[in-house]
Amino acid sequence: MRKFLIRFSLFFVPVVIVFFLADPFICHYLKKSRSGEFSTWNDIYNGKLNSELFIYGSSRAFRQIDPKILEDSMISRSVYNLGMNGHNFYMQYMRHRIIMKHNQKPVCIVLSLDVTTLAKRKDLFNADQFNPYFNDTIITNAIKTYEGPDFFDYNFPMVRFRFSKWQILEGIKCFIKPSSSFNNRYKGFLSNDGKWTNEFDAARAQNLKMTIPLDRQSIILFDQFLNETTKNKIQVVFVYSPEYIEGQNYISNRKEIFALYHAYAKKYQIPFLDYSTDSINYDKKYFYNTQHLNTLGVNAFTPKLAADLKVLLGR
Repeated sequence: MRKFLIRFSLFFVPVVIVFFLADPFICHYLKKSRSGEFSTWNDIYNGKLNSELFIYGSSRAFRQIDPKILEDSMISRSVYNLGMNGHNFYMQYMRHRIIMKHNQKPVCIVLSLDVTTLAKRKDLFNADQFNPYFNDTIITNAIKTYEGPDFFDYNFPMVRFRFSKWQILEGIKCFIKPSSSFNNRYKGFLSNDGKWTNEFDAARAQNLKMTIPLDRQSIILFDQFLNETTKNKIQVVFVYSPEYIEGQNYISNRKEIFALYHAYAKKYQIPFLDYSTDSINYDKKYFYNTQHLNTLGVNAFTPKLAADLKVLLGR
């Protein structure tokens, strides 16, 4: 038994030491990465947003509002798209807190709304994007409310990378040759050049309808966010971007959700730009599914948004 313990210690102790050294090493160099989600997170943490206008929201912000078009329209000298792919307002507000901690406040926040903004998913979508930032309690306190990382991920070095080996390789790559890390986004934005899929046609054939359950804590944070931005004199503009017209009928409580948005717009005197009846909504060529514009749709929609924002902001 004694020999076994000695042999086990000779093997286990060096492994633990390597893990304790490797974890901060990988995190340090991932924080220099320009790959995928890291490009935006690292701009946030390094105070590099440097923009007058921020765009918040889910993938319907991330995929659908092109900051370059807004900048070229002279709506603002600088725009950054901070949409969080796959996440509702609960996590959007978490990111907002980090943004305000590390960056100068913007003049305006365009908040892209959708029917799921005030819902809260159970699983932590795209969880590995948070791996390098577990030293930030703002992030860890938020992600602990989701089904995702477990006790071992939070308390043992390198464990959370067990399903993200590409991140280990990315960290090593950024150490060896930082310039090899490639950013395919423009200020957080990445469009999808896809064509219409048959997902909706299948759902329509089954006559499927969905009720979106609203999350009480997300509603509280939404109100808190609007109160904070009002006090800090940050102009907020609600935007509901186009969605394919036939898909709008498949959310059973859509009217109630819109009524809630209008109530908050009235309470805080927030302009609400609603494009859910725009002509774009009636043509599939602008979409790759009912909720998301493709690149053609983005190029048709963002100039309309820019023109309306110029009127609102007096630019």
